[in-house]
Amino acid sequence: LFNDKQLTARVVWVPHTTPVAEAFAEPLPSGEGHCLVFSCDTLFRPALVQMLEENAGQQEEEKSWQVQGGTNNAALFLVPLTQLQKEKEEVDGLKTLSPGEHFFYRLTAQRSLANAERNLLFALENPHDGLVDTYLNRKFSRLLTRFFLYTPLTPNQITVLSFLTGLIGASCFLLGSYAWAVTGALLLQFSTVMDCVDGEVARVKMLESPFGEWLD
Repeated sequence: LFNDKQLTARVVWVPHTTPVAEAFAEPLPSGEGHCLVFSCDTLFRPALVQMLEENAGQQEEEKSWQVQGGTNNAALFLVPLTQLQKEKEEVDGLKTLSPGEHFFYRLTAQRSLANAERNLLFALENPHDGLVDTYLNRKFSRLLTRFFLYTPLTPNQITVLSFLTGLIGASCFLLGSYAWAVTGALLLQFSTVMDCVDGEVARVKMLESPFGEWLD
C-alpha cells in the first residue's frame, strides 16, 4: 500500500502496543483535518467514512467519533489531527455512532475470509437499482465481479467492455434469423449484467470517480 498511487491519504502503521501519536516519525501535519484509526482486520466502505465526516461537520462542538458495531463488534475512530495525543481512556470515551446499514466487518479466526468477501459483495447494491437489477442482474454480476477483481481491468474499462458487448448484441438482430435474434438478446442481457459489475469493482477497489459515473 505504501507504493499504491491510488492512495491520496497518508498511511501510518501502528503496532497495538504503540500510542497513535508516537507512531508518527515526523511532526504531525498542520492545519485542520481528521485521522482515521482502525485495525487492519476491519473492512468497511468509504460511505461509512463520509457519514462520519458529515456528522463531524454538522456538530462543530463534537468532531471526534467512534463507530462500533457491525460484525463481531468492529470499531474505528475519526479523530482531529490536533487531538491525536489523546490517551486511550479519552478515545474510548468518545461519542459512539452506529454504522447503521453501512458495511462494517471485522475478520476473526472464527469467521472465514470467504464469509467476509460474500458479505462485502452483498453490500454493493446501488440505491438507483431497479427491480430487474436488484432481483436478477445483481445475482449474476457478483459472480463476474469476483473474477474481475483479480484482473488488472479498471471499472472504466469494464464499462467500455459492457458497451461493446451491447453493440455486438444489437448488431446480431440485423442478421434477421431466429438464432441470431436469441444470441443478440442474450448478449444485450449480458451487457446489462456487466453494467452492474463496473460499479461493484469500483466500490470494492475504491475507484469511484465523477468521470466513471459520467462514462457509465
